[in-house]
Amino acid sequence: MKEFVERQMEKAMATVYFDESLGLREQSADLAVIHRVIAELETLLYSDETGSSEKHQLRGALGNLYRFANEPEQAIDYLMFNVSEAMHDHDKHREAVARIRLGEAFKYAEQHKRALEQFEWALRHNERYKDFALQHQGKCLLELGRIEEAIICFETALSIRREKDDESLIASTEAAIRYVKDGQPLRVQQLVQNDRLFGRAVDLFWKTWGEEGGRLFYEDAMTHALTDVEGIPSFYIAVKGDVIVGTYALLRNDLNSRQDLQPWLACLYVDPEMRGGALGAKLLGHALVETERRSYRSLHLTSDLHGYYEKYGWKNIGLAYNTSGESIPLFHNYTRKEGADQS
Repeated sequence: MKEFVERQMEKAMATVYFDESLGLREQSADLAVIHRVIAELETLLYSDETGSSEKHQLRGALGNLYRFANEPEQAIDYLMFNVSEAMHDHDKHREAVARIRLGEAFKYAEQHKRALEQFEWALRHNERYKDFALQHQGKCLLELGRIEEAIICFETALSIRREKDDESLIASTEAAIRYVKDGQPLRVQQLVQNDRLFGRAVDLFWKTWGEEGGRLFYEDAMTHALTDVEGIPSFYIAVKGDVIVGTYALLRNDLNSRQDLQPWLACLYVDPEMRGGALGAKLLGHALVETERRSYRSLHLTSDLHGYYEKYGWKNIGLAYNTSGESIPLFHNYTRKEGADQS
């Protein structure tokens, strides 16, 4: 049983990475694998042939898996059961592990205060897993913007891990310290289901491009776009730290007369404090890559901003008309340099 669970977890962990745009949260690049492993382990968990100790191990693994799947409430259920069971058995080691895992699940559920309570319990009551508690506490503090406290946690964890002489743990903590001290990088990302920045993204798209009272239009459009992340429409945000500093969208139609053309780039926005740093160019380039990834040869946009898009290879190919009958310059760009030779 133990070896089988370990093999299944190895399959799952092979898909997991630390997402720098989410404060080093663990995310999976292949949720289908995660859900297959969940199904295998839950079958074992609910089998009458599985012993209580094995079930404790399975619930712990499932707590992590549901967190990777961005389903923290299910993770919390499993891990709270493990905490209660360990308390009943007066097993401080098991309780510490369960609480650290539970703290991570609370963090993914945006319950940072409850998360910190779990890490602090582990720090007070168990020396064996102190470095793990500090590492996770640091990440939680990082998400709360408490940078100096986070660095102290990471550096203390690193000292302990150097004494343990575990190279993989040392590398993990050193990477966290570099991430904080070097400054959180600018990242452009597509909005996906359960994105914790979704509400803020809706507000920014609406306030920048919408009309008073029109927030529901953007929320509904963006919510339904999440159902097919490989399709169009798709919405994107540029994030620095935990702040959205830019946006764009890929749409099937941009409410103009050229219904024969698709897709369209829309809602290109750069925060005023970020202007002059080529973020607009980065977003335009990112949009072309995403368009090509969806097998389109060209991308279109309308704008009365003269001289801007031409700098980045966009060509004015005429006019389009909005629903009020007003004309607006029409631009397009190929997704590949050799696109000009494509029919």
